[in-house]
Amino acid sequence: MSTKRIKIANTVKRVLASIIDHVILSLLNYPIVLLTNDITIIPFIFNMLSSCYYYTYFLSSKAQASIGQKIFNIYTIRCDHKKIDTWFAFDRSLSEFFCPTILMTNIQIVNMNINNSFIISIISLITMLTLIASACWYLVALFSQKRQTFHDIIFNTIVVENKQF
Repeated sequence: MSTKRIKIANTVKRVLASIIDHVILSLLNYPIVLLTNDITIIPFIFNMLSSCYYYTYFLSSKAQASIGQKIFNIYTIRCDHKKIDTWFAFDRSLSEFFCPTILMTNIQIVNMNINNSFIISIISLITMLTLIASACWYLVALFSQKRQTFHDIIFNTIVVENKQF
């Protein structure tokens, strides 16, 4: 893929598109949060499923862009020019939940009221390391030549301005 004819999407557009997508997903997920009260795992699972469905649907569609991306005229493409199919889009979307899943697991363990200080210390350490990994997951785009986040690097995708095909 020749990077000379491709305009990589700027980071601000990506962040703004992501905010729009998260607002849409939050509006969809909010009723579940209201219904489940203090049960934190159910809204998390519902959010993960709805987010994966949302991004899988839009990234594997002809547009290859979420609603937020369409608003900013940015699109996700594979570096090998192949179409993003459903399974590829699903795997890419699911990969974004690696760190949040670890964090949610830690929250569930903490909610069990374990009184063992060693276990609490280990969970706190894992939580801290996971938060750092979560930040790095997206901050890597600021230093990557193609402004790729970690899941873009893993799946060999880039986000570009204007549709390239």
